[in-house]
Amino acid sequence: MSDTQSGVTTDAALRLLSAERRRAVLRSLDDRDGTLTVEHLVTALAPRRDSTVDDDRTELTIELRHVHLPPLAEENVIEYDPERGVVDRGRHFAEVASLLSAIGNERSDVPAVSS
Repeated sequence: MSDTQSGVTTDAALRLLSAERRRAVLRSLDDRDGTLTVEHLVTALAPRRDSTVDDDRTELTIELRHVHLPPLAEENVIEYDPERGVVDRGRHFAEVASLLSAIGNERSDVPAVSS
């Protein structure tokens, strides 16, 4: 991915991929066709514990809506409608997903995306 050929610079893509939650959002979008709700993402990303409490889900919802989804949307990696609470692949999704895949192929601690 070249800085001049891409809509997302390499530095911006790496900055976006630096957060595990954002990588998980991209993997969730890669696994499904079409729009996902923020609620679906919360369910997919919630810690797998026997007693996932509402407070954990609320905290994760806030974190996604205010910390992780806006930067992905700003770089057009995702389309995010905060009013409707929906997320879809953006114009530059494939570029960043391919970088995540390349990283995942080289490192066992970072799962790749299937794109």
